[in-house]
Amino acid sequence: MSEALLHKTHTGIASEFFVAGELARRGFNVTLTFGNTKAIDLLIEKDGKLIPVQVKGIQRTSSICWNVNLEKLNESSLMFVLVNLHADTLKQPEYFVLTSAEVKKHFKPAKGRDYLDYNLAVKLNLKDKWDKISNAAESTATIVSEENEAISTKYWDGFCPESAFEGKEVRMRLNNNDFYESEVTGLQMAVFPGVQAIILNFRGEGKFRSSPGYADEITDGEFLSPQTKAEGFFNDGEIFQSNAEVEKFISEIIPAGA
Repeated sequence: MSEALLHKTHTGIASEFFVAGELARRGFNVTLTFGNTKAIDLLIEKDGKLIPVQVKGIQRTSSICWNVNLEKLNESSLMFVLVNLHADTLKQPEYFVLTSAEVKKHFKPAKGRDYLDYNLAVKLNLKDKWDKISNAAESTATIVSEENEAISTKYWDGFCPESAFEGKEVRMRLNNNDFYESEVTGLQMAVFPGVQAIILNFRGEGKFRSSPGYADEITDGEFLSPQTKAEGFFNDGEIFQSNAEVEKFISEIIPAGA
C-alpha cells in the first residue's frame, strides 16, 4: 500500500473546504478561489470587511510539516490556516491559525522550501486561534453604506462602473487578454467570479474575442476593487469604500496606447 493516503489535490481541496466550513459557522461569508497556483485560497467577508486566507494541508501527523515560499509572502493582510486532516484515522481535523508575520517568524528557511513542523505548531499554541482572523477583520476598513450611491461600492452588477456615473448601462465584453472591457470607454476589469471585480489601471484597445462573452452573464456578487498590484491577483484585499474613490481611480487610469 502506498504511504500516501490521499493525492495532493485531494489534500488541498479537503483542507480548503474544511476551513471554509469552520469560517462559515463563525459568521464569515466565504468564497473559494480557483486555479492551480493560487496566492489566495479563500476570500472571506464579514460586516463589509474582507480578509484573504491561504490554506495549507497535510494528510496526517507523520506528514511532518507544512511548506510555504517565504520569498513570495509579500501581503501582510494574508492569514494562514494550517490543517492536519488526520486522513489515516478520520479524527476531526486540526487547525492552526497564523498571521503573515507569524509565518515569517516561525517557518524555517530551507533550500527549496520553508517549513513549519507539526509538533512545533502544537508547542507554539497556534491551534484553533480563530480569533486572529476576527481581529484582523476588525482592523480593516468598513465599507460605507450604499444608500443613495450611483453604483454599488460593495458588489458589482457586471456593467461598466464608469458609464454608470453618467446613468448609462454599458456592457463589459471579454477581450483577447481575458479581461472584461467596456465597449464604450475601454475600461478594463479583471473578474474573479464570486470573489472580486478589479478595475485595472490601464484601458483596453477594443480587441475583443470573436465569440462574445459578457460580464453581466457571469457576475456573482463580486467585490468592486481597485488594481493595487501589477500582476497575479491584481489586488491585495482592498475594496472601494465610496463612489468618490471609484471616480478618482477611474480618472487616473492610463489611456489606451499611452
